[in-house]
Amino acid sequence: MTRRYVIIFFLCCIAAAQSTSQSVYVHPSHEVYDFLKRMDGKRVLTDYRDAVKPITRREVASYLIIIDQHSDQLTSVEKQQLEFFKQEFFVELKQLKYEKELPEERWHLYPYRSTPGTFNIDLVGGISAQANPTKTNTKIWSNGLMGYGYEGDFIGMYLYFRDNHESGSYISIRNDLTPIQGQIYSGTSTKNSFDFDLYDAQMNFDVASFLVLSIEKMPNVWGPGYHGNVILSDRP
Repeated sequence: MTRRYVIIFFLCCIAAAQSTSQSVYVHPSHEVYDFLKRMDGKRVLTDYRDAVKPITRREVASYLIIIDQHSDQLTSVEKQQLEFFKQEFFVELKQLKYEKELPEERWHLYPYRSTPGTFNIDLVGGISAQANPTKTNTKIWSNGLMGYGYEGDFIGMYLYFRDNHESGSYISIRNDLTPIQGQIYSGTSTKNSFDFDLYDAQMNFDVASFLVLSIEKMPNVWGPGYHGNVILSDRP
């Protein structure tokens, strides 16, 4: 299944058609949502609604434009965060033809820019270690890739894949009753370790200005709040 998502993404990259951009959704766990919510709390944004996530990268970019136009209401730290997100959503800000001078686009391992389409591909990875009060420990090593792009008049796509190795004196394959996103167990395990995959993928077709058809595997969050959300498709 994982290979299928990777193959579909790269076939779409190769088969780029004539266009600029359409819908690519931002994962509900992305830190930009917290930033937008804070701006809504300060009344810098007046029409932001986060009861249903995810929203598209272009919607995020449109909110960043509004915030940038009212940057005099931001603290110095918030202005730095705004510049950080303007770098990340550089492509979408250009698509919206924002006239204000933009910072340089964030560096990508493989950026592709042409009339047929726009794609960004990056490697991802990390190491985490946790010491528990019960004198047990958990360590996680991960690596993978993330990519998104636009092609044709109405196609957007996104892929996020991470291969993980969890080890230690306390490990949990199922992670029941936890907020951790559902994971795909790869079948490789020992007494103190196991491997699992995390991946999200989407392909979106903008049929009309009011209709987007999506083939995706990605969490959908319904309801406000940090811990009171109803989360759909977040666990296997």
